Amino acid sequence: MEIEKIYNRIKPYIRLIETDTRKLKTNGVFFALKGDNFNGNLFASKALEMGASSVIVDELHDLSPCNQVILVDNVLNCLQKIAAFHRSQMLAKIIGITGTNGKTTTKELIHSVLSTQYKVLATEGNLNNHIGVPLTLLKIRPEHEIAIIEMGANHPGEIKLLASLAKPDLGLVTNVGKAHLEGFGSFEGVIKTKKELYDQLAEEGKTVFVFSDQKELLQMSGQIAQRLFYSLEDQEAWCYGKWHSKNENIHLEWRCNGVASEVVSPLFGKYNATNILAAVCVGNYFKLNPEQIADGIRAYIPENNRSQKLKTAKGNNIILDAYNANPVSMSLAIESFLENPIKNSCLILGDMFELGGYSRNEHAAIIDLLLSHKDKFEMAILAGKHFQTVQKDDPQLAFFENREEIPASSVLSSFVNKDILIKGSRGMKLESLLKYL
Repeated sequence: MEIEKIYNRIKPYIRLIETDTRKLKTNGVFFALKGDNFNGNLFASKALEMGASSVIVDELHDLSPCNQVILVDNVLNCLQKIAAFHRSQMLAKIIGITGTNGKTTTKELIHSVLSTQYKVLATEGNLNNHIGVPLTLLKIRPEHEIAIIEMGANHPGEIKLLASLAKPDLGLVTNVGKAHLEGFGSFEGVIKTKKELYDQLAEEGKTVFVFSDQKELLQMSGQIAQRLFYSLEDQEAWCYGKWHSKNENIHLEWRCNGVASEVVSPLFGKYNATNILAAVCVGNYFKLNPEQIADGIRAYIPENNRSQKLKTAKGNNIILDAYNANPVSMSLAIESFLENPIKNSCLILGDMFELGGYSRNEHAAIIDLLLSHKDKFEMAILAGKHFQTVQKDDPQLAFFENREEIPASSVLSSFVNKDILIKGSRGMKLESLLKYL
């Protein structure tokens, strides 16, 4: 069956598309996706029993084709094509965002800023892959004026696919760095994959927002005629920002397209100053006034283990940034945390995953970074087998093979009235240590 015919059949229930029967609502449309460890086709009958208006399957099992059962060659491909077709029917301006670090925070900041004037849809949570992007595109409604689509990748070609589905009108690559090196093969592989967003935009003659302080982004975007630069270094950039810490918060002064203003954000660190400036840049492009932009930035309070600021019963001031970690984000978080050192600063760091053959050198480099700042912190706990394999004997460093070993030691009992940075890859689940702090 042609994609347009399938789309028209399910269009009345497009708001109720699900890939999980546990979330299915009456009259919902169930896409029976398959994976390495699951087969959604086996749940299609259950979906119908639950009141689904349609099920999209590529294996019939105990079903027969009928008005409610739509048999296709590949459910995932069908979902992606349906999403792309739906996107083509909507008038919303699409902003595509990718990058090694900061893409989710930047997306949320831009969403908060643009929402002061426009009807805006943005990727929810971390639904930024080959399934999440189509599901997000399908949530665009006629009333939406702007949709912000986050695109993630851990293998070459993924951004190319996602950009071809979203067909963004505007694009932003936050940065490129060493992450998912197992999948990309090298830093050059990261650059090539992130550039796929630029390639799509260049082909369509669209506009990009470029952080000109990173030379790789300047080079990657070179073929695009319409570039708007934002910078913390170049005062001649279209959008220039100057920042400093104010009570551990970011105070950003900016001048964009000839207009100057400032804001204090609850975020911390230079890398978040860059994310904020990106939102300022986009806000100015959409002709928001400085007050609207500042209101949007102030309104964004980080959560979900991303640069969260917490105060515990033991008097500890915690920066919880344990959603993910790679060599660039880890280094930046450490340097920002220690930029205004307090005598009782401590760090709890976990392994960085998916680095492949680069893992040993990158974990050793983080240890060397800590040792170069020994005068700025009291103690650093390093958890995980990757850190342990390159551990160094130093009284300010404590190594543990895994997260579970840390509470069993006596070290956390001494963490009272401390300033603490918690940073590690998602699989380390360092947020579970909060109850001991």
